[in-house]
Amino acid sequence: MSFEHQSPTVEILKELIKKYRLKQINKKLKDFKTLPYALQTKEYNNLLIKNKISVSDQECSGFTSKIYLPILEFPKINFTGLILGTNGDTLRQIEQESRSRIFIKGLNKSTEPVHCHIIAGDTASLKRAINIVTGVLEEAIFANKTPQTETPKTVRKGYTDWEKFYLWWYYYNKVQ
Repeated sequence: MSFEHQSPTVEILKELIKKYRLKQINKKLKDFKTLPYALQTKEYNNLLIKNKISVSDQECSGFTSKIYLPILEFPKINFTGLILGTNGDTLRQIEQESRSRIFIKGLNKSTEPVHCHIIAGDTASLKRAINIVTGVLEEAIFANKTPQTETPKTVRKGYTDWEKFYLWWYYYNKVQ
């Protein structure tokens, strides 16, 4: 029996090289962050999402909570403004103290009501953030703050004892 050494044809070699190059290209294109800047386009990102390829490395790991803002009960108090503060300083300070991330969601005709979405790495940070945000809300409700929509002439000096009790009772006993 004689064995003849057959060399592959040029077409077979071209086909093998093409397959190998396609595998390498697909491997590199799967990771969006390592692509050259010229290829990091919105169209390519949408294409990856459509093909269900994971683009973002950050996952929402940790503990989350939602605190709904009582905007319908107290329409004259600007809760989002109080939580954000001037240029977002209050929000940044709360995030640094509690070591968590706080987002205000539900604005602009959203189906969900306005709320603070808190994301933390552990339960202690989450509880700390919840306590700080609820403290800001309670301070806004119970403190003698003038509503931002009225002029100072028409605003009373404070709440009567009955109004304070009613606000306290309503805030802690409302049905959710």
